[in-house]
Amino acid sequence: MNLYLAPMEGVTGYLFRNAFHEFFGTGADKYYTPFLTPCPKRAINDKEIAEVLPEHNKSYNLVPQVMTISAEDFNSFKEKLRDFGYEEININLGCPSRTVTSKGKGAGALGDLQRLERFLDGVYKDGDRNISIKTRIGIDYTEEFDRLLDIYNQYPVKELTIHPRLLKELYKGSPHREDFIDALKKAKMPVCYNGDINTPEDYLSLMKLIGENSPCKISGVMMGRGVLQDPALIRKISGMVRDGLSAPEASRQYGAKKEEIIGLLNRLQEVYTEKFSGDIPVLYKMKEIWGHLGQGIYRDNDKLLKKIMKSRSLQEYEGYMRKIVEAE
Repeated sequence: MNLYLAPMEGVTGYLFRNAFHEFFGTGADKYYTPFLTPCPKRAINDKEIAEVLPEHNKSYNLVPQVMTISAEDFNSFKEKLRDFGYEEININLGCPSRTVTSKGKGAGALGDLQRLERFLDGVYKDGDRNISIKTRIGIDYTEEFDRLLDIYNQYPVKELTIHPRLLKELYKGSPHREDFIDALKKAKMPVCYNGDINTPEDYLSLMKLIGENSPCKISGVMMGRGVLQDPALIRKISGMVRDGLSAPEASRQYGAKKEEIIGLLNRLQEVYTEKFSGDIPVLYKMKEIWGHLGQGIYRDNDKLLKKIMKSRSLQEYEGYMRKIVEAE
């Protein structure tokens, strides 16, 4: 069972990945870049180069994720990524952001199946078996996914990561796991699950559901928001899989320690300070991290969380950060 850190735009860039991997990387089999966007009018830009430079991603297995619906742009971009030494490249057909989908990209590409097939025809025309896909199950209706899966099954997809929500649902409601199980039975490629795995119990619930309804095994589980809410989540689940621990046992044995959380936050603050000019953008980035932690392992600390979010300086923030972490 593979465990992946999902790409999250604006959050899981290489600075975050390096800091996270230093303190909580145990059990993480792959990391994915937030989506990179090819453009026919320019070569790969400086920000994208920084994201994929091998020297910025030394300690872990990284998969670049690309968002486009042009096979020509994808193939040109693919060659640049291969020059950096990347074998697997992931296609983003799952992002539900309106700024993306309004251009027919991300999950927006699922609304025009003829165009999607032309794109995939061009991408896989040479039989490249190192291209994976991350997808949603449709735009408006779950029934759309039967046809989408028929399309994906035509190609040598390295791995299909399914987030079983519709575009219109964004991240609301519960994932349609019954549709994921149906796809697991029909897919001709390895299938990975993504969506609302926020605790070890969520993982066990998914495995139980699959075990009761399908003879097929999933290739991996991809987690995003759950890891930001609890940085030790992948480590806990890895412990359950590897050591046969129960969820409570894994949480006790592999849960985040105070010094690890402080170490992660201090490292992030350090690298963001080196990258950005002035305290304000660094403070914004740290508050963004706390927006997730405050929904997870620190969700019962409303008063201190509010003070962190209202902090006007890094010094003020640091004081409240230490209070909330050391109080646990």
